[in-house]
Amino acid sequence: QVQRVVAGDTFNIMLVEGYLARIVRSRGYEEVGVAHLMPVGEIPIARFPSMLKMVQTGASVLIRDTAANPDWVPRESQDWRSYVGAPISVDGRVVGFLNVNGTRPGQFQPADAERLATFANYAATAIENARLFEQTQQEISERIRAETALRESEERFRQLSQASEEGVAIHDRGIIADANEALARMFGYNLAEMIATRLERYFTPDSWATVAELVPTGFARPCEVVGIRKDKSTFFCELDLSLIHI
Repeated sequence: QVQRVVAGDTFNIMLVEGYLARIVRSRGYEEVGVAHLMPVGEIPIARFPSMLKMVQTGASVLIRDTAANPDWVPRESQDWRSYVGAPISVDGRVVGFLNVNGTRPGQFQPADAERLATFANYAATAIENARLFEQTQQEISERIRAETALRESEERFRQLSQASEEGVAIHDRGIIADANEALARMFGYNLAEMIATRLERYFTPDSWATVAELVPTGFARPCEVVGIRKDKSTFFCELDLSLIHI
């Protein structure tokens, strides 16, 4: 839509990557028979004074007659006689350029540079919104992958623990997040009764004092503690602890 803002012959949008720029959109080159001369790939910004000036000043550049401008860099057999460009800036950082070329000297005026600069501001908003959307989509995808991996890990734990004859529980800061049927039978509860309860209730005070010291460290060596069943009877059991980082 740049051609609706400035009456030029060819138009292109460049995006900046470090010290390089590359054309991502263009229009008009085929119509004037110079499509084969359009820059392809990455272009060193420092090679073109007009682009370098836009990076340094953040302002648009107007060249009314390229033949009379010592900073203009001609291109092979086809050269433009006038040029106007505007930087695309996001948060004070130049992320691209809008470039318009003309076949006639004096084709562009200061008003064209102003209009192009205004349009560049709209383009900057669109580019930033697209970047934020892509970033959000990536974050959502990563979150979905992490949640899927966690569910798969939990399912593997559940399958393993349900097949085990030993009581197994996963806790978060002393609150039981998951457990197997063997643990529930060991303490005389239904499994659902134990989920979201505090570990403390299943040990005698002396044993819990020992367990409470070991829980934060993930103490790996087995230790003997006294458990409390649902019917308040006690029994000796061997406890193993390990840390799981999620």
